Amino acid sequence: MTKAETIKSTVNKYLANCSELNEFKDLIPEDYLIRLTAAVNDFKRNSEAAIDENRLMRIGIIGQIKRGKSSFLNSFLFNGDAVLPEAATPMTAALTKIRYSKTPEATIEFFSKEEWEKIEIFAKEKIEREENKQRIREKKRSLKEKFLEQDSEQPLEPNDEQKSAFELVEMAKKNEIDLHFLLGAKQNINAENRKDLSEKLKEYVGSRGKFTPIVKSSELALDVPALENVEIIDTPGINDPITSRAKRTEDFMGQCDVIFFLSNSGQFLDITDMQLLAQNIPSKGIKDIILIGSLFDGVLLDEGDKYKGDLKYALKDLTERKTLEAERNFKNIAADNGESIIIKVLEKSFPPVLISSRCLDIARNYDHLSETQALTLNNLKQMFKGFNFSAEVMKTISNMEEVEKRYKKVKENKDTILKKRFENIQSAFSSKFSDELKKIEDDMANREKNLEECDIEQIQEKLKTTLHKIDAGKKKISAIFSSNAIHAEKNFSDLIYEIEKNAQSAKRVNEQQGSEQISYSVSTSTWWKPWTWGSSETRYSTITYRYANVHEAIDKIEDYIIGAKDQLRNAVKEIINLKQFKIDITESIQSLFDFSDDNFDPDDILIPVKNAVERITIPSVDLDLDRHIDTIRKNFNSSQVREDEIQTLRNEQAKVVGMILKDVKSEVKNVFNDIISRLNKIEEDFIPELTNDFKKTAADLTEQMKNKQDYLKKYRLCIKKISEISKEV
Repeated sequence: MTKAETIKSTVNKYLANCSELNEFKDLIPEDYLIRLTAAVNDFKRNSEAAIDENRLMRIGIIGQIKRGKSSFLNSFLFNGDAVLPEAATPMTAALTKIRYSKTPEATIEFFSKEEWEKIEIFAKEKIEREENKQRIREKKRSLKEKFLEQDSEQPLEPNDEQKSAFELVEMAKKNEIDLHFLLGAKQNINAENRKDLSEKLKEYVGSRGKFTPIVKSSELALDVPALENVEIIDTPGINDPITSRAKRTEDFMGQCDVIFFLSNSGQFLDITDMQLLAQNIPSKGIKDIILIGSLFDGVLLDEGDKYKGDLKYALKDLTERKTLEAERNFKNIAADNGESIIIKVLEKSFPPVLISSRCLDIARNYDHLSETQALTLNNLKQMFKGFNFSAEVMKTISNMEEVEKRYKKVKENKDTILKKRFENIQSAFSSKFSDELKKIEDDMANREKNLEECDIEQIQEKLKTTLHKIDAGKKKISAIFSSNAIHAEKNFSDLIYEIEKNAQSAKRVNEQQGSEQISYSVSTSTWWKPWTWGSSETRYSTITYRYANVHEAIDKIEDYIIGAKDQLRNAVKEIINLKQFKIDITESIQSLFDFSDDNFDPDDILIPVKNAVERITIPSVDLDLDRHIDTIRKNFNSSQVREDEIQTLRNEQAKVVGMILKDVKSEVKNVFNDIISRLNKIEEDFIPELTNDFKKTAADLTEQMKNKQDYLKKYRLCIKKISEISKEV
């Protein structure tokens, strides 16, 4: 039997054993079986991907949306060429697989009809929520009663998936896409060379591509030596708001052997990064991670003025500081959430590599820079006056050589990494699956004990007492919700202050001095020399002038937008300490009961409560602010403005920032209202749902009392089967 056959046999046997639990589906709550089945399917899929000894090593490029992943790959693999076009928005980004081939080609996969129908449903829900919001506003305006402002219903804001779905649907309509013909289909693209392929791809993954909104994923095959023996997976972002794409990204992550994780150097390994890692890395058995801090040129420009023109010291100190900050961030966040696996994996990946794709592109194109590249170079020269920013220096700042070293090392260790991959998958799955089995086993054991020791009257009496105690503790539970609502309000107030403060720096554009030669004509004719009449010569003079760079203004606004988005996302993540919130609720309910009383088994209370608090979630958010950037682009077509126009640019910049700030504050208010509304809804539903759980368990046990001995036997068989499976995990 080959290794592949052995692995397949093991997986099949294991799946067969697990399927036996379906015999007890009348005993085991459906949620347990769903989670168990999902874990098994992931294990099967990832294991089957790992068993091919001749397969390509898969490297996943992972990170939040808008962290420079495509820019990094364009710079790293394609010498700065825009082979991977930037999507119009995060909503239109698609997963891309890249492999080696002597002949350039691509395969485009569109959403299926079922996936698009779901997207259309979410788009419709977005419209309905907007209409409902407007209806409530008009109602409040018409009545103009203060108590209504406080007590009337709060409209639910469209969530990220609804907004994203609406955007995709609207783009598809605008582009007049033949959905009937294309949904569920694949499109093959052949090309003569890389440039030709890149041009053709713009229709499918470009910012203005006709088919961009319906593209789910793409595969590229390119003649790039660095791609030999590997497959690169460029993900749109592991916080992709479109569920089907996010699921596809998650599935591919489980099949990756190595992860290049990109995080913004300015906010390296923030709470959102850590949560994304914690949710995806441990369960997929990924042990090889290369940490990359992207957009380092932005950090250098933001903080470079502290170093009084000393570039070498700035690079050294910023690298050390950002590395220490990242280490503190991941250890604090991981420790708070009990993620020891993440700590071990990330410790192996330190130190991170802080890079600037733009600086490498500047080095490559030093004599023919784009406007954006020229702006970055000029800003660095202004920040570190007197320093010679040669092409070689820009290459050094980019730090891309260190990435190349790590990449080369990964490829050299391919055989070892692939050999360990199945073991890592198995280990991660064992841990996850064992946890799920333990939950089922504890619940089954508790139900079996109650069935054996109690009669119908005792079950009903215990239920009555439990419900009475929970009802009596409503105020105590409500106080926890109120406390978190007050905490949320304070955090949002602090957030608005920070965003307002940051807006001031976004309004400033630097005034610079330039010079140029002008030519003018001077007559050289002399009246006494007729042959000189009408003659002239060209002379030159150097003039100085004040100017400001339009692209700098746009970059500042873009940075402000990205910063505002990150601040809001992180604020929502931190607004309520969900883990502590759940602990507080559990403890408050637990305190209502005297577990020294023989009439109460702690598991009778704790298992249903644990299941109830696990249902509590806090919504994610996103901001749609990119449209404001176009205002400056429309009003200023040139890359520079001079003299009196500088103030006009500043005024326009301040106006746009003011508009963005207004939108941000409005969104913050909406998010706050949404969270408070959801907290109120959770509080409203929590006790009824919890009591329903108790009632359902009591009803099940009461019904099972009619055939007590048969069910006791079945519970024991179920527990025995779980124990047998656990030993095989």
